[in-house]
Amino acid sequence: EELNQLKIVLVKKKRTSKWLAEQLEVNPTTVSKWCTNKTQPNLQTLKRISELLEVKLEELIVLTEIWNCIIADCQRSEEHTSEL
Repeated sequence: EELNQLKIVLVKKKRTSKWLAEQLEVNPTTVSKWCTNKTQPNLQTLKRISELLEVKLEELIVLTEIWNCIIADCQRSEEHTSEL
C-alpha cells in the first residue's frame, strides 16, 4: 500500500479523520477514502485541509498523485473531445 500523506499528517498533528470530517462538514467515510487512497480530495479541499492542519499544501500531496490526476484529466478531456 502506498503511503498516504494525509494519514501521515493527521497522525503527526494528533488529529483524527473524524475531526477532519467534522471541520470540513463531510461524511467521515469520505475522509476515510482519502486516507486509504480510494479517492482524493479536490484541490480546493486540499487547500482547506492544509489550513486546518497548519501545513503546506505540498505536505499533503505526492508528485506522482498530481501527475496521475493530470493524466486522468487529460485522458477524460481527450475522450470527451473525440465524442463531439
